[in-house]
Amino acid sequence: MLVPGSVTGADAEEERPDQSVTIAPRDVREWTTDWGLLVTAEGNPVNIDSTLLLLLTPILVIQLGLLIWGLYDLTRPERKVKGGSKVLWALVIIFINIIGPIIYFLFGREEA
Repeated sequence: MLVPGSVTGADAEEERPDQSVTIAPRDVREWTTDWGLLVTAEGNPVNIDSTLLLLLTPILVIQLGLLIWGLYDLTRPERKVKGGSKVLWALVIIFINIIGPIIYFLFGREEA
């Protein structure tokens, strides 16, 4: 099937710059500023849906609470951990969101 503007035969190998397709950039691009705010290409802040914010707030509070509680428990002098490396468990707590502190509480602590 021939498509208007398509090239067939000997001319198919030949590159034709006048038939190149250019894709225009999106009108609205999003970036983050130095302060972590999401802004458009024009510099206007992006409005976050209030429903999304209400759903994410409890998750963020739980994450922060588990992080603080896990690090506090880990840094107690009498606390013994499996594997003997408190630094490794601190990295697990900090870098594995929500699940990291839970893994520490379930599997990382040795009861004295």
